[in-house]
Amino acid sequence: VCIYMFFLMIRRPPRSTLFPYTTLFRSLLARDEIGYKNLMVLSSKAYQEGFYYKPRIDHELFSSHFQGLIALSGCLKGEIPRALLNGDREKAEADLSFYSELMGKDNFYLEIMDHGIPEQKQVNELLIELSRRTGVPLVASNDCHYVLKEDAFSQEVLLCIQTASKLDDEKRMRQIGRAHV
Repeated sequence: VCIYMFFLMIRRPPRSTLFPYTTLFRSLLARDEIGYKNLMVLSSKAYQEGFYYKPRIDHELFSSHFQGLIALSGCLKGEIPRALLNGDREKAEADLSFYSELMGKDNFYLEIMDHGIPEQKQVNELLIELSRRTGVPLVASNDCHYVLKEDAFSQEVLLCIQTASKLDDEKRMRQIGRAHV
C-alpha cells in the first residue's frame, strides 16, 4: 500500500497562515502491518488536522508514526530534490541525514525519475552522486497521473477543476513532462 503525502516544512501552523509555507511531496509505502496502521493514522490526521486545500502532515507527526514505513525522497517538489535544484547541497544532505537516521538504512530511498524535464535530469545526477557518497539506496519511479497517453486531455480537465481555472487560460497549472505509464 502506498500513499502520496504532502509535508509541511514547519509544525502544523494555523490554517490561516498555511499559504506562505511550502508543501513538500513524498511517497510512503507500508512495509508491514504496523506500517499500514501508521499510514492510516498519518492519512487520517492529515485530513483532520492538517487539511488546507490538501491533506498535510509535518515532521513531528511523521516522526511519531514512521515505524513500518518505507519513504521515498519524492519528485522535484520533495525536500531533497528541491534543495539540490536550488543549489543547497548542505540542506539536501541534512534532510537526507534526518530521514535515513530516523527510518534506518533500508527504509529510505533517494527517488529518481525521468519525465523529460531538464531540471529532473540535473537533480537525478545529483541524487546519484549523493547516493554513491552516502550509501543511501536509489529507487527509480515514475510520477504517473494517468495510464494512457490519450488520457492527457482528461488530466488537463481535472487540473482545471482542481485549480478553478479554464482550459484556455494561458497562466493555468499544466502537467509538465510525461505523466503516463
